[in-house]
Amino acid sequence: MEQVARQALEPDPEAAPLIEYLELAEPFEVFYRRELPRLVALARGLCGGTAADDIAQDALLAAYRRWDEVAGFDRPEAWVRRVCANLATSLVRRRAIEARALVRLASRRTLPELEVEHESFWSEVRKLPRRQAQAAALRYVYDLPVAQIAHTLSCSEGAAKVHLARGRQALARQLGVAEAEGS
Repeated sequence: MEQVARQALEPDPEAAPLIEYLELAEPFEVFYRRELPRLVALARGLCGGTAADDIAQDALLAAYRRWDEVAGFDRPEAWVRRVCANLATSLVRRRAIEARALVRLASRRTLPELEVEHESFWSEVRKLPRRQAQAAALRYVYDLPVAQIAHTLSCSEGAAKVHLARGRQALARQLGVAEAEGS
């Protein structure tokens, strides 16, 4: 019995690295307070001031989520700096892609705006069943023939004609307009 008690009091040589790690690892709160200003400065230098705080916070959040692992690294601050730099680089790339997309969109021909006096018509079109509304919008906005409406809606020409006819009938009733023959 005495030998068992003596063994319980002696440190386990295999547990020594774990005990040393637990004694040396700093709490996340201390790490956070020390690294946040530096990470904000790093992010500001890499991607500008508007997103620097968010980038730094995201990097620290990543460290917090893996703190048990990160705290055991020789240099956890290097790891979080790398995460911060990667996030900043991703943001810069994303901004460049968005800028190129905006330039492409701006160079496209703009479609005419729907006129305000026709808003009551379009309000009624939006109340139609989905396919009837789509067919009517394609006809009146793009002036598409039935064949192209059918192709756009992935349906037969007969189905497109039915959607258009039913939509026109419903619109004529809703707007109090007599539908012209053969239109």
